[in-house]
Amino acid sequence: IISLWLTIPLGCAPTHKISDPGLDKKAGTITQKIRQTNQDINTSKGVGWIKTLNGRHTQKYKIAWAAAFPHKIRITFLVSGHPFETIAADGKKVTFVSHTGNHKLHTTHTRDPDMEEFINIPVKLSELISLLLGRLPVKKYDTAVFSPDDPALKTIVLTKLWSNTRQTLFLDDNNSPVGLKKT
Repeated sequence: IISLWLTIPLGCAPTHKISDPGLDKKAGTITQKIRQTNQDINTSKGVGWIKTLNGRHTQKYKIAWAAAFPHKIRITFLVSGHPFETIAADGKKVTFVSHTGNHKLHTTHTRDPDMEEFINIPVKLSELISLLLGRLPVKKYDTAVFSPDDPALKTIVLTKLWSNTRQTLFLDDNNSPVGLKKT
């Protein structure tokens, strides 16, 4: 006779330190409000500035864009008023054009590539478009809690259960977003 014992732990372990349910609800409410901001804006065009930091090297570009949510954009990066790079996405593919001869015309046949590979900015194309539409690209999450390391309650940690997705949302004194970090 063979006997087999299988022990299966039942229940769930918390994914964060025990916290105040009232504060957790407040963190979730603030995050949902931020996620809903500008959701009715589907297109935009404009000019602005973008600064990239790669190690210790900082580069500032003027940009001009026209974008449509979620995967269409034409954005040109300018240096000293001259076109440096243009990215054009039609919802099916993305084309990269160097105006300085840094690379040949390149097309990727994916509609949402990781832009770090191409322009050293660690965002997906859809996240860049969201930012240009005035939306903060907060990913779906299961828990939103104030960071125990921030007694001012201006840092919210967002986690997705059963995945490595984790974001940290930084707030100003009015609970408006001032930063979003993937961790």
